[in-house]
Amino acid sequence: MDQDPRYFYIGSALILLLIGLVIFLLWAVHGRKTNNQELYSIYFKEHSLAGLQKDAPVTMRGIRIGSIKQIKFQQEDIERVLVTVTLDADTPVKKDTRAVVKTNFVTGLSSVDLVGTTQAATPLTTSARSGVLPVIPEGRTQLEELQSTLPEILQDTQQIFSQLAKIVRDENVDKISQILTNAETVTNELAQRSEAIGAALASIAATSSSVAGVTADVENIAKALSDNLGRISQEIEGLVSSTQTKIEQAGDSITTVTRSLKHGKESLIGPTEKNLLDQDL
Repeated sequence: MDQDPRYFYIGSALILLLIGLVIFLLWAVHGRKTNNQELYSIYFKEHSLAGLQKDAPVTMRGIRIGSIKQIKFQQEDIERVLVTVTLDADTPVKKDTRAVVKTNFVTGLSSVDLVGTTQAATPLTTSARSGVLPVIPEGRTQLEELQSTLPEILQDTQQIFSQLAKIVRDENVDKISQILTNAETVTNELAQRSEAIGAALASIAATSSSVAGVTADVENIAKALSDNLGRISQEIEGLVSSTQTKIEQAGDSITTVTRSLKHGKESLIGPTEKNLLDQDL
């Protein structure tokens, strides 16, 4: 029995579709994101790439964050070398991040180090054009850093020597020598009079002790006077009270005597006219 050609075409189409699906999946897996990683491009022009190899480490602050995937020249500009790196997806690559080449002088091998990343900078994102990888700019080499800072170092050194030249002029040297001589003279005078100063300090200490003793005596006298004044005041109050009582008793006695004399007179001479009137009333 002859087979229908339609089944052949359908089977071929399914096989081609399956192959295309596999290719698409491989591209998706090994494309820009590979095992939760991302690809970046770095164009090196100033750095020497001696010792830099494929699969060499890429670091940031001493931590390995990826590896080098590809190294190749650019046909449109052979002075630049394109280095494609694969970095962990959570690597904080930002717009101020720069790439430099670090060489181990013991082994001769090199690696790419990402430097200059700050918290305030914005993340480095993919270009709007499809298929274009984000580019990490090349950083400055150590030689360039030295060349940029060398003029400042030389200028600061020149200023220091200029100031030193002003200090060591003849008149300044004479002034410094005079200051040292005066300081030595003062030191000698203090050494010679140290005994007198010590005696004066001892006398001041003794005087302070005497003053403290006098102060204590004055406090004791004041306390004694206060106690005596209190006691005298109490005695005066008692004396005044006793005198007042005696005066009151004397007044009562005088009243009693007066009444006794009055009654005695009436008993001797009889009732007077006034008394009789008082009795009638």
